[in-house]
Formats: sequence, C-alpha cells, structure tokens
Amino acid sequence: MYVRALLLKARLVALNGHEQLLKGEQMTTALQNSLNYVKQALDIISKPENKVKYGFLIYNTSVCVYNIIREYIKKDWLKNYTEYVDRLEKLFDEVDEPDYNWRCRYTWLLFQCLYDAEKKPDAAKILEKLWETTTKKKGPCNFQEHLFRLRIHLGREKEFSGIYSSTKKDADAAPEDMGWKHLYVLQ
Repeated sequence: MYVRALLLKARLVALNGHEQLLKGEQMTTALQNSLNYVKQALDIISKPENKVKYGFLIYNTSVCVYNIIREYIKKDWLKNYTEYVDRLEKLFDEVDEPDYNWRCRYTWLLFQCLYDAEKKPDAAKILEKLWETTTKKKGPCNFQEHLFRLRIHLGREKEFSGIYSSTKKDADAAPEDMGWKHLYVLQ
C-alpha cells in the first residue's frame, strides 16, 4: 500500500507543477522532487524480499514515470531521466513483463534517454537488444518498421557502424511480404 501511495504522491507533485505553470528550473525541480518519490518506491520494490510481493507494481511504476516525463520526451531533456528509466528496464528484465508492446516501448524510451545523454555505445547495445527481442525471441512489436528504419539511419553514424551491416543481413533474410529489403534500398 505504501508503494502505491508513493507513486500517487509522485504524480500529484508533478501535476501540481503543471497546474502552477512552472517554467524552466522551477519545473525541473518539481519533476525531480516527483521522481524522488518514484525512487523511494523503486527502492522498496527492488529489495529481494519484496520482489514477490511488489513485482506487479513495476509496470505501474513505469507508467507513472512515463506520465511524469511524457511532456519532456524531447532532445536535451531525456538525459535527465536516464537513471529512472534504466532502473525500471532492469527490473522489467527480472520479472519478465507480460505486456510485450509496453516493454518494447519502454526499452525504446531507454534508448532515447541514452542517446540524448551522449552514451551512444550503450544506446547501440539497447537498440540491438530491442531488435533481437522483437525479431528473434518474442516476435515483432507494433512499431517494428519504425525500429528497422532507425537502425538503417543510425548505422551511418560511427558509433553505430556494426548495426548497419547487421541491418543489411536482416533485410535480406526477412520474408518478402515485410518489405524490409525495399526499405533498406530506399533509405
């Protein structure tokens, strides 16, 4: 019950900042205060003795964090939220979240946070992990084509050079009806 109360307090603090029309540094401070409550909830959830009892709240926590930072999913803002998104992503790995598309979206959010924080090697690992999960392990997610296009474009950057060659192989190996070979040529 206490974990849910912390998540509710986090949402209320964030909403209060929006209602007061805070700007700049004041809004950032309000969001950090809000995320501190999320951090307290994560500390409780991540204790080994609490994982069975509170494991289902990892999904709720991820939705809470997403709702708090949703308006700030922009360039130069996402780097501030990498710690929270990364921690939740690791907890998702431990409980094997059943909502597959949400899990893919959240992994995608972690990629965006790492990329914005200029941690491109880590971002490349997350992107490849997401790709491996969506193509080989559990099947395609609902934004697979967008993910494929991103791999093509990022493959042209030095930090993502390994992705480019694997993207070509994936395009050649994909069934014809997916159209990835054509996308690869057009991009």
